[in-house]
Amino acid sequence: MSNTYLHGGSRRALHLSVLLALLLAVAPALPEPPGKKKAEGPFHRWKSIRLKVKSAPLFSGRVWMHRSGGDERVTLRTETMARFLGVKVSTSHTRTSMDARTGQPTSFVSYNDKRGRRFTFGEKDILVERIHPDTERPQAPLSDWNVTRSQRFDYPTDDKGERLPVFDYYGMLLYLQRTDLSSVGDEVVLHVATSSGPQPFRIRVADIRAADLEYRLLNEDRTRTASLREMRLRILPADPDSDEGFLKMKGETELWLEADSKTVLRIGGRAPKAGRVVLELAEMG
Repeated sequence: MSNTYLHGGSRRALHLSVLLALLLAVAPALPEPPGKKKAEGPFHRWKSIRLKVKSAPLFSGRVWMHRSGGDERVTLRTETMARFLGVKVSTSHTRTSMDARTGQPTSFVSYNDKRGRRFTFGEKDILVERIHPDTERPQAPLSDWNVTRSQRFDYPTDDKGERLPVFDYYGMLLYLQRTDLSSVGDEVVLHVATSSGPQPFRIRVADIRAADLEYRLLNEDRTRTASLREMRLRILPADPDSDEGFLKMKGETELWLEADSKTVLRIGGRAPKAGRVVLELAEMG
């Protein structure tokens, strides 16, 4: 589901949290009669999901994602816990606030108990701040954390000089639902906010296939199977001089989506120091 994640001794675990991506649901809705609007299935309505690390030597972990909001604002929160050789090495959090009408973010923050980064998407530019908790008030809210460094970046523009939208990693994963990606070969370039400025990523549909996927509904002790169409996306830096991939991966990142809703089912890539990591949906509700 860009950048999005803290530093220091917990860097290795945060490469896992950086992979946070999204969700899944039940089988696709049945076709609507001619002339009627197609009904939205459960892939469009998720509120909470849990992802698990599927393949990462020596690592294990889980990711919770929670979506809430109304007609004006949508909030996406994540919580990631990672273990190395069975020992807990990090818990990290993110919070994205988005305009419900446009799908574009207004703010994004990623943090653990020691440090964080805050992105504010203003009218004219993007403010990026490093923040740390006040040692005298360790329980103070994020809004009261100390700013230790800040920098502003201009929005990118198109050939006509018009401002292009910029997303955080998680907001961009949700924004995929609004794109026209539908067939093999379709492509779009989207910009993600990083600590060194907006970075463009090229997103291309590489494959579409039928598949079955197992998952659990939250608070249910049984497994369900969904039959669906999956869409595989390849995500690469659009800048050939950039060596940092999407979600801080190295090189190409792979996303599998439920084709109709563009809900993320699986994320795979090479995380620095951790090797290849795959995250898959485990539960949703």
